Amino acid sequence: MKKSKTILLIGDDSTLMGMLERTIKKARPEMMVEIAMSGVLAMKMINNAPGKDYDLAVMTTLRLLDVPSYEILEHLRRMHPRVRVLVLSGGPIPPDGYPMHRFMVKPMTHRKTLKEIGRLMAT
Repeated sequence: MKKSKTILLIGDDSTLMGMLERTIKKARPEMMVEIAMSGVLAMKMINNAPGKDYDLAVMTTLRLLDVPSYEILEHLRRMHPRVRVLVLSGGPIPPDGYPMHRFMVKPMTHRKTLKEIGRLMAT
């Protein structure tokens, strides 16, 4: 039996996070989606996932108030080295070397977001 893929959504906008979760589950029902509504919760989930491999992390902002996004992503990649990272932000493009694989500027369509998730999950 094939292991289901797990996506970790990290952000603080409950409307956007709910929309992403519903969109992913509708298009890819075989995927598990976990949600961290703060940087602190994301760090706890990353730390408390022994034996779990996150396949993809989607960070919906670079401006979390409680923990710097760079710190979260660096920690995620240390704990889950195979994780792919997609950052969605309305702000400026992060500098070279930022711990991510792809960056999308908000607002974005459901179709483009799902296409990018599919690309990252396939690599």
